[in-house]
Amino acid sequence: MRRLQATLSREAAACPETIDTGEIINWQYLRDGSMIELYQIPADDGTISPENIPTETLAFERFDPAGEYVYVYHRSTPNEIVDALIEVIDTYNLVIELPIVFDDRGVTVSLLGETEHLQAAYDVIPEPIKAQTTVERLTSFSPVARGLHAELTPRQRQLLDAAISVDYYSVPREATVADVAEVADCAPSTAAEHLRKLESRVFSTLADA
Repeated sequence: MRRLQATLSREAAACPETIDTGEIINWQYLRDGSMIELYQIPADDGTISPENIPTETLAFERFDPAGEYVYVYHRSTPNEIVDALIEVIDTYNLVIELPIVFDDRGVTVSLLGETEHLQAAYDVIPEPIKAQTTVERLTSFSPVARGLHAELTPRQRQLLDAAISVDYYSVPREATVADVAEVADCAPSTAAEHLRKLESRVFSTLADA
């Protein structure tokens, strides 16, 4: 089993226009051709409404519990690009690993499947979609405990993935903050800040366990 991580442009993935970061923590494709998404969005990261989601909205409900996040239930008709990707995923028996993360770079999704199926799926993706897609990495699938991972923000998770990919946390350390920043496509100062915050969150969580 292999994991393919790729990022699709915000426009192609019909990402909410007024939200900078967030996650789709549940997703379903229904028999009638519509899809359901459950968004988790930082409470201070803008607003979301049917008017700023660039797909045909069939149902919408927002939940605002006290805390760091708001949640949005959204049922919609997928655009042509998302519809084409769903067909490829279904044809090659791939699994979408949740959450799906979106930020200023685009929408990052991880697909699980056999190596030959992942390759075949990528080969048949229409060229206009490939032009808006960046393959981040192809790795072996290694399940991890979700509890600690869930304590991090979407951007912190991306920085953690970038740090691990360049062996920033190996012993001895094989990479610098600048290396992490290059993979994460941000400034070294931004990478350093996110790494400090995620390390603080991880150690605080472990100390409270």
